[in-house]
Amino acid sequence: MPKRFFSQKELDEMDFPENAVEKHIIDHRRWHVTYEVVIPFEGKFYRGFYIMPATEMQSPTFDTTSGDFEEVTQVEQVVKVWVATEEGK
Repeated sequence: MPKRFFSQKELDEMDFPENAVEKHIIDHRRWHVTYEVVIPFEGKFYRGFYIMPATEMQSPTFDTTSGDFEEVTQVEQVVKVWVATEEGK
């Protein structure tokens, strides 16, 4: 998979992480929250991870951990899930 390194300056200029087209919490600890994000850049999309403080008493800065993002493409997937059975059925 093609990878792209974004410098802190580039991330700031593109209003990261607010510019994310998709953002999911993938880990939540006492002191930090880890997010997986997909961001647009020059007609392509890239997935990366960043860490934010979990409390308001911590510095509001974020850590992209490496600045490495991988190019991604959106695909449709069918997912099976379990739901409660209705009575009488």
